[in-house]
Amino acid sequence: MPKKPVENKQASPDTFHYEIKERLKALLENDPDHGREKLALFAARNALRQFPFMGSRGNFEYWLRKGDVQTVARHLLALWRGVILAWSGESDSKILQASAADYTYADLIKSEIKQLEKGAAGDLRIQPLWPTKKQFAASSLAEIYHDQWPESIQWLLRQEYIANHKELARQIEQMAHDYDLILNGQNDSILAKGLRFTKQHVVKIKRFVASIHLISDQISKVDTLTEVT
Repeated sequence: MPKKPVENKQASPDTFHYEIKERLKALLENDPDHGREKLALFAARNALRQFPFMGSRGNFEYWLRKGDVQTVARHLLALWRGVILAWSGESDSKILQASAADYTYADLIKSEIKQLEKGAAGDLRIQPLWPTKKQFAASSLAEIYHDQWPESIQWLLRQEYIANHKELARQIEQMAHDYDLILNGQNDSILAKGLRFTKQHVVKIKRFVASIHLISDQISKVDTLTEVT
């Protein structure tokens, strides 16, 4: 008599995505005053966990094929402004809906949604992007962050156009510095500065945010949803 197949109790990606979608929808409906801010923060924290992948080897070349070093810097900073706009609670969550489409770290995602369901967005905003250094070290981002990301930033700063435009170089250095603070939950100084974005910034953000799809595609090849239990 053939053995009965062992039932696979692992949640499928489709099931996981549906659960997350429904919980986010409920979060918005149940908290009309702060729901949009919470969704924007959720999307931003997902995008921030992926952001240094834009500095992984080969990604800047994509933008270089479409322009020059100025194009790379312009796109990178536009995407950064978009992420920070949502992270700070200053934006409509639709600006970063693309970045929320790929939930890379299943257990972490569920934990953060649970926090948003129970409390204010500000409570989650000041927390590190990974609960512990051990969890961060085990993530696919760690190697990129410690190796390829800083290499890419330094390469960009060494380019003649960037070196000759001090304000642009300053913005790139500030972006890298602020990312370090947010990653480690040391972001009081960023919030204290008071973030201001012009209409022109928002237009550029909406224009370039589609590039996040390219990063999500690359990440999906590295991280899967096998963590879901």
